[in-house]
Amino acid sequence: MNILTHNQKHINICGTCLKGNLVCSYKTLVRLFGEPTKGDEYKTDAEWHLEIHDPQSGDVETVTIYNWKNGKSYLGEILGRDVKEISDWHIGGRSKEALRIIEVVKAARLALHGFDEFFPALPYSESEVIDV
Repeated sequence: MNILTHNQKHINICGTCLKGNLVCSYKTLVRLFGEPTKGDEYKTDAEWHLEIHDPQSGDVETVTIYNWKNGKSYLGEILGRDVKEISDWHIGGRSKEALRIIEVVKAARLALHGFDEFFPALPYSESEVIDV
């Protein structure tokens, strides 16, 4: 599996929508995927645009990782969290295959931290959560 980020090329994210959730530190996401974009600076403060290339099948999946309505852009300086303090992220994509990014983050977490905990799905469907 190869992953390209918005820091390497423009990635068209049109047509992506929420597929799941990820609990992960901002620092870990920056280590894995580089600095985020600023998002829309209204409902999102930070956003990563990714392309996952599967060399065996030739498939390409577009993935976004972003905060949603919990940062300073949406909630203001008093209630909103600083982007570096955010740990709950949305995973967007065009299909459920976007959730494959969870496996990438799990593997990286194992390499970075030497342990692996996988938390059960959230109460709503199609969502998996990991804590990194």
